[in-house]
Amino acid sequence: MPVRASLTLRWARAAVLASVALGTGAVAHLSADGLLPGPGGLLVLALAWTTLAAMLLGRQASTLRLVALVVGGQAFVHTGLAAMAGHRGDPVTPHAAPSPLPMPTPHPVPRTGSYFDQWAQSRPQGGAAPAVPAWLVHAVADVAEHPAMALAHVLAAVAVGLWLAVGERALFALLALTLTLVVALVRRLASVLGPVPLVPRPVRRASYGLLRVPRRDVWSLGPVRRGPPFLLTAA
Repeated sequence: MPVRASLTLRWARAAVLASVALGTGAVAHLSADGLLPGPGGLLVLALAWTTLAAMLLGRQASTLRLVALVVGGQAFVHTGLAAMAGHRGDPVTPHAAPSPLPMPTPHPVPRTGSYFDQWAQSRPQGGAAPAVPAWLVHAVADVAEHPAMALAHVLAAVAVGLWLAVGERALFALLALTLTLVVALVRRLASVLGPVPLVPRPVRRASYGLLRVPRRDVWSLGPVRRGPPFLLTAA
């Protein structure tokens, strides 16, 4: 039966797992010619994955859960770093001010249709398609060109997750052993010291005397002659 973890233990384990995921994700990002953002970006990624991991570490985690958290954390950090800082050689898109659209020259032509149809015909048609982010293009191209490296990153994350699973079992075994020893020590001390003696409370006597009423026995007056009334009259 899984053991429920306290709030402090849950967040401590989540912080350790997020630190490992951040480290492995940063190494994977740097090995792919990636750039690192400032400390603020790294802190945001660490806090985000710590919060998510804390929601899933309320009890003793299984090996599969820890491996999934490490692999998912590495992918999350790698993607976040690529979106924040990008890679070396990514094309820089100049942020030029949009040129104003030329105003259409009015021509007095007979109107056909509604005013909205006439206005739509006067607007320029077409537009630029939304551009794909450079970091996403780089990530897809990197996986397609170097599948062995991507597989190596995944296997390394799985190995780290297995290592954390061993530590998870060892931690909860140590906590259970410590609790057992503490309970045994408390019982031992209780048996050695014995029960705590209770001090009797002093009995307070009344300041006035009690009047003893003598007990009057009915049979002390002697036997009483009893019988039917007519027999008593005849006697």
